[in-house]
Amino acid sequence: MKNLEVSIDIEAPPDSVWQVLTDFAQYPAWNPFIVSLTGIAAPGETLQEIVRQPDGKQLQFTSRIVIYEPAKHLAWDGYFGAPFLFMGRHEFILESAPFGTRFTQRERFTGLMLPFLNIDSVLPGYRHMNDALKKRVESLSG
Repeated sequence: MKNLEVSIDIEAPPDSVWQVLTDFAQYPAWNPFIVSLTGIAAPGETLQEIVRQPDGKQLQFTSRIVIYEPAKHLAWDGYFGAPFLFMGRHEFILESAPFGTRFTQRERFTGLMLPFLNIDSVLPGYRHMNDALKKRVESLSG
């Protein structure tokens, strides 16, 4: 198992951050990492996502929402081929704070292919997304 996590402070309430995160149709307008996300933001729903790696390579995943707690926690599981080969649980965690929201993007990777993959290479993508989310939410709240 491999875990990655990146956090950022956003000067807006969790409801405002949640609104941007769950408006999947707008991802192409602001998100440099998850450049396309189609589906409905609801428990058990299937999502189609296109992720742009920091090297410019794009990967397509089919995922299912497994955690849906409005303004608190959104998570989906996605995999290549079969879950036992390679699976990631991608999470967005929103925590209320005096300045607004502490936003954490976390992913837990598992599977037989894991030792052969450079998982840390996606960290810059997470950071770019967090920065873009902060800019988007604060500009809309501002």
